[in-house]
Amino acid sequence: FPFFLAERFCKIFLANVDHYRKQHRFQLVGYVIMPDHVHLLLGSTEKLTISKTMQLIKYHAAKEIVEVLPTSPSWKELGIVFTPAQIERASKTTGARCLNDLRAPRLQMFAAKRQPSKRANHAIWQESFYDFNVYTEKKLNQKLDYIHHNPVRWQLVESPDEYGFSSWRNYWGGGKIEIELDAFWNE
Repeated sequence: FPFFLAERFCKIFLANVDHYRKQHRFQLVGYVIMPDHVHLLLGSTEKLTISKTMQLIKYHAAKEIVEVLPTSPSWKELGIVFTPAQIERASKTTGARCLNDLRAPRLQMFAAKRQPSKRANHAIWQESFYDFNVYTEKKLNQKLDYIHHNPVRWQLVESPDEYGFSSWRNYWGGGKIEIELDAFWNE
């Protein structure tokens, strides 16, 4: 589901990334928030594995999103990030099929088919995530390039600098920075 069409949900997610980064001192090197998924380039700490880090971020972001859903019945109230023309253009790309169904999110749409935990009655995220270990600066640059150009591949924008919820601007400037990044590469 394309939760991250809503600016409010993007900000909730980034606030959780920032909070847990400060609390557990993992490195945030890059990110992009796409309409239905997120790319993060993280460095782990001795305290937390990447898996535990993602679990914390996803759990608490989902909890906040669920709290907002009953009171926000329309995309307009949630602050839609894209114009109708951008959504229309992107919905025709292979990766952005999630944009073909743009009903405003309702809490009952996310009732868990099986209860994910004793405390959760709603499932916002997929259960797993994909991780990839980066050992060289060259590979890190490739991954940053890939995630920063994802909105271009989806035809949401023509250039990565036009996309707001991305770390592109942290590296290249040209607009509002949503969240600070950590060191680019530590040998």
